[in-house]
Amino acid sequence: MSRYAQQPEGPPSGYVRGSDISLEEWQSCNLAVDHHGELYCYLGYRPDRDQRRDLAYYSVRNGSHNPDGRFSFRFLRLFGGSLSYDSFFPDRSYYKMLDDRRVVFPGVADFYFGVMNCKNGGEDHELTRSLFGGTVREIQLAVQCLGMAIGQDLPVHQKRPRLTASMQRDNRCDITHCVIPMNFPYICLSESQCLWGHISLSGFYLTLALIAGEAGIVRSALLNEGLSEESLERFIACDANQHMLLIDDLDV
Repeated sequence: MSRYAQQPEGPPSGYVRGSDISLEEWQSCNLAVDHHGELYCYLGYRPDRDQRRDLAYYSVRNGSHNPDGRFSFRFLRLFGGSLSYDSFFPDRSYYKMLDDRRVVFPGVADFYFGVMNCKNGGEDHELTRSLFGGTVREIQLAVQCLGMAIGQDLPVHQKRPRLTASMQRDNRCDITHCVIPMNFPYICLSESQCLWGHISLSGFYLTLALIAGEAGIVRSALLNEGLSEESLERFIACDANQHMLLIDDLDV
């Protein structure tokens, strides 16, 4: 049976219908959860025409100009490290705004990304994992372990495999060809001008699923290098329902 089959007759206490959430006032740092426990984070809106080629997406409120509005299925939603198209708070659920949480993305002064607790300034690790697949520390460790597991022996002057972000432009994933928006985290296994210089979080989790999804040499090597089995399984699970943002006409 579908998990959406048993819809309450009315919104549970503290929850509202999707139509009650303002499209015009939504910010990319906002979060909401539905009554099933699924997290919602909308980063922007991309029209089906007249989209600037040097811009991955517009702000969410631009969706109000579409005749179909919130139902246009052109809103960009972040979940499990992947960007996908979705309608704006579809009617299949009831929702609760998480006013005491906000999403943070990498910046020039601070690379951190995740979900912050506005009350105490600490990180909400579980919500961060839901949105990005893992915390900064967990993903960095996975990248380092993969670099050591595949035996990358780079010269001293070259940077090691790392988690990074571009502050100047959008990029494309070398594995999936999906868009990596500016100020969005990605993995660099080699120098940026070379192959594997831009790997999206989606592409990274897909790679782990392909090479370490089953027991074998690579999986054993990753675990031996210090990656926990819990983190590895969570990254692999992120690949199970990926719907990556593919923008063929984006000039990157």
